[in-house]
Amino acid sequence: MSLKSDEYTKQYVVAKGQPNVEFWDKFIIEFEYEGVQIKGELDRVVINHNTKKIIPIDFKTSGKPILSFPYEFLTYRYDFQAATYERGLYEHPTVITLLRDGYHIENFLYIVVEKDLRSNPMVFEVTQDLIKLGYEGGETSRGLKYEGFKQAIERLQYAQENDAWLYPMEYYKQKGRLKLEL
Repeated sequence: MSLKSDEYTKQYVVAKGQPNVEFWDKFIIEFEYEGVQIKGELDRVVINHNTKKIIPIDFKTSGKPILSFPYEFLTYRYDFQAATYERGLYEHPTVITLLRDGYHIENFLYIVVEKDLRSNPMVFEVTQDLIKLGYEGGETSRGLKYEGFKQAIERLQYAQENDAWLYPMEYYKQKGRLKLEL
């Protein structure tokens, strides 16, 4: 109910009263990357036929205060999730048709609600810089280094090709040594 009654979240959860707006719930994406089959399920994709916007959404429930979500975002690697889902959207046949017809994909949204409902739900928009971090990896403005989707696939392929599942890829590549870094 809090999602339906909040002035900022209701547009993403209630289609009634929004002409030419569709909700695609539990939207499955499948694509191949470097020979690896990827499959995911977006909670919702909002298609606004008036504005020609495609809005990917994931709903999160948190046991922590709502304003802690930005801190949890990289901890749980939601950038990685959003980047993977966005790539899958761009490769989905139905979405490709819409893109050819002039639609565009908006930034990924996380709609977060607290389990105990102490605060109103909030909408968090994922910037393209964070999508890039989730996809390609890199360093944050705080100097933290993160791997992206591309590196995860490289690790998977290395483990498959070398039957090397017990330790990180670097351990094998560096002949049994891992470098400690600050």
